[in-house]
Amino acid sequence: MPNLSKFLGNMYVWTGGGTDEVLRFEYNFANDGGAVSLLAGFKAKQKMLVKKAVMKVKTTCTSVGSATVSIGKTGSVAAFTGATAVASLVADAIITGVAGLGAGGVIIAVDDEVGFDIAVAALTAGKLEAELTVSKF
Repeated sequence: MPNLSKFLGNMYVWTGGGTDEVLRFEYNFANDGGAVSLLAGFKAKQKMLVKKAVMKVKTTCTSVGSATVSIGKTGSVAAFTGATAVASLVADAIITGVAGLGAGGVIIAVDDEVGFDIAVAALTAGKLEAELTVSKF
């Protein structure tokens, strides 16, 4: 799986104080292209629990086809946000996490890669930010 241009590397959750961490990574068509793929934002260094996921549209996304974008992980490309049609990816839109996050959250395993999944058709423009609230598992 290719990495985003601003790949965060091997991420871990700070273990002191028992607080949650917010991990942010960004997709930018100008730097990352728009090919159909899962573009990794980071690779988990330890097991973590995702409690909340938000996809923020910074710049409207476009496609010559019916592209969708989700935030996912190795083995589950829509683990954190569902596949969202390009027509909904307009500037300042906020896409919240899938119902599966629920009260329990979703586990990211050691060495899982987490990122944006572009599916169905390539993107031709756009900028997105992922914001995941995580804790050590």
